[in-house]
Amino acid sequence: MIMAEESRSITRDHSSTNRSGVQVASCILIGVKRELTTDFPILKVMGTDSDKSEVVHLDTWKCGAHFKILAIYSPPRNQPNFSYVNHLKHSIFIGDFNAHSPSWGYSDTNEAGRRVHDFLCSTTFELIYDKKDPHTYLHYNGRSTTLDLLMVTADLYKLTKRSVLKDLGSGHRQVLAEIEIPRADQRPFQDQKFLGILRRHTFLSLQNY
Repeated sequence: MIMAEESRSITRDHSSTNRSGVQVASCILIGVKRELTTDFPILKVMGTDSDKSEVVHLDTWKCGAHFKILAIYSPPRNQPNFSYVNHLKHSIFIGDFNAHSPSWGYSDTNEAGRRVHDFLCSTTFELIYDKKDPHTYLHYNGRSTTLDLLMVTADLYKLTKRSVLKDLGSGHRQVLAEIEIPRADQRPFQDQKFLGILRRHTFLSLQNY
């Protein structure tokens, strides 16, 4: 869920059944500040194929720069297919991937983790992760892991700061992503800030300096 103060929003609800016969559901709420120009196409809904991911695509413009934000919920034991992602710049991919890999703190690698690795190796996206940061998901048994990933295209990598904040009650710690707008893309528009929450535990901030 991406939300913001003084926002307009659209909600999408979908459900599906995983390979174990358990029904899973996804509800993604997108909200942006009223003064921002945005477009909101849905890339993928939960269906009957092997990829049960729910993916939305938010186009937003700030200071004349066009940013593309992909928000995903991939349920456990899913086989995500990222063939719909062909973004080369100014793009953010964020959400609950349910992907395991030692690259972000797991002791094992599952199928989703392998597919995320293949995606990173074959596109311009790079993972924003620091092993010193707290894990993002708190299990009921006391363990913690990082299910919630943040990836950006290479042009934004050095301009992006990731912070892990407290859990508001969802079992997921909030992830704050602060992205500086590249100076070459800034236009003489009135300064505006975009703040959001993805799936109730991820914030996104676009800032110009």
